[in-house]
Order: sequence, then C-alpha cells, then structure tokens
Amino acid sequence: MKSSFLVFFCTFMLIAPTQAQDSITFISGRVLYGLVKDFDSLDIQFEFKKRKKTKVIYITKSSIFAIKYADGKTEIFYEPLNEEEYSIREMELYIIGEQDALKSSKTPMLIIGGILVGGVSSFKLGPFLGLAPPFAYSMVTGLVNNKVKEGAVSNPDLLREDTYLTGFVTKNKSLIIQRSIIGSIIGYLIGLASQHIYAESQD
Repeated sequence: MKSSFLVFFCTFMLIAPTQAQDSITFISGRVLYGLVKDFDSLDIQFEFKKRKKTKVIYITKSSIFAIKYADGKTEIFYEPLNEEEYSIREMELYIIGEQDALKSSKTPMLIIGGILVGGVSSFKLGPFLGLAPPFAYSMVTGLVNNKVKEGAVSNPDLLREDTYLTGFVTKNKSLIIQRSIIGSIIGYLIGLASQHIYAESQD
C-alpha cells in the first residue's frame, strides 16, 4: 500500500517548486506549499507566503490527504472509515484526477457566456425573474462539459482507473459550474446597473 502511494504521489507532485518546502495535498486536489509549524489532534498550523506576505493558518486534518515534508518524508492523513469509502490507493487516483482537471480546465468562454446570460436576463426580466436564466445556464454547462480529453491526462494509463475518472469529472464539473456562476453574477450586476441607468435616462 505504501509503495503504491509513493508511485502515484510522485505523479501529482511534479508541479512542486524547486526550493525545499513542506507541501500539503488536500482531498480537494489542491496543493499548498510552505512550512508546518505545529499540529494537534485536530488541526495543523501552517505558514506560507501569498503575494510576498507571510500568513499562518490552521488547517483541519480531515481535509488533508497527505503532507510531504521538506526532508522527503511523507505522512498520509487520509484514513477510510469503512469498506464503502475509497482505499488509500483509490483516493490517490481520485486526487490525481482532480489535479489533472485543475491543470487542464481552461474555460474563459463559460465566464463570457455567463456575463452575457446574466446581463441580458437581469436587464430584460428584472432582479427576481432575471435570476432564473443564469441558474439554468450554470446547471446546463455543468452537464454538457464532462468528457475527459486524452490531452488533459497526465498519464494515459490512468484512463483505465474508474476512481481517477470520477475525480477528474467531478472536479471538472465543479470548476465549470463555479466559473459559469461567477460570469453570471458579474453579468447580472452589470444588467441591473444598466437597467437602472436606462430607467433614469428615460425619466
């Protein structure tokens, strides 16, 4: 089990920076680089830099899959609670799928489409009815963009793994819906502002 972990962990740690740092791999697929300062039974105190500023945060252990320390040691935090949950190896594959989706998901047109849908709907239908089209747009885009493209896969052999595909599709759908919602909110607010300006100009 441990040797399997090391093989797959190395696959999605290729994006690690060259300088020696601790890295936390979350169950969500995100990786955070910095320094583990302290930990207790529930949380980990973690220091990292963001925009040249040093920040210290507390991270719940249950949200962490593993920590790779600067000295090369790896500690796995994920533990399946029962046979129905993913094993450690299955969760590795799931997370690699999430990370491939994060790296390959480039959907600026979804945001642009959301801006157009949100803007037109709020301008034409008003603040209440104008919410319906953006909501529908976000749900539809999440349903129709769930294919795993071979060029987005870090290792073609992973396409045979169901848990990898589940991780990829789930994360990709989440990203698509999030970006559609962001675009729709921006458009919705622009539409309301435009409607207000138009109403005042008519008066």
